[in-house]
Amino acid sequence: MCPTVLHKLSTMYNSLGQYKKDVKVIFITLDPHRDTPKIADSYAKFFNKDFTGLSGDQNIIKKVATAYGVVYKVVPSKSEGYLIDHSDNIYLIYNKSLKTVFTNENQNPQYMASYIKKLIVR
Repeated sequence: MCPTVLHKLSTMYNSLGQYKKDVKVIFITLDPHRDTPKIADSYAKFFNKDFTGLSGDQNIIKKVATAYGVVYKVVPSKSEGYLIDHSDNIYLIYNKSLKTVFTNENQNPQYMASYIKKLIVR
């Protein structure tokens, strides 16, 4: 899910034009055991140089995930040891509060960009 969602976010971000300066895309890993802060940031920047990737203490990540209703679990994998199965929602925080959640059904990059532009122009 992560690569698909980050690709959509990159397309959305590039569609913002002059409003890019007003938007910050942040990817927070759910797997801090494998994703150090440097790895998480490099991963996010692979999709767009302006993105930021974050990692940190597992307990803090779990609190943030719970606060936003992120569902995830560790799933055994023969090839990689384990995978993190998780929801794929995109959270838009505007003026320090949760404004909306883009679920898989409404993650069209042009729709998201249009929605964000309307918030910024207000």
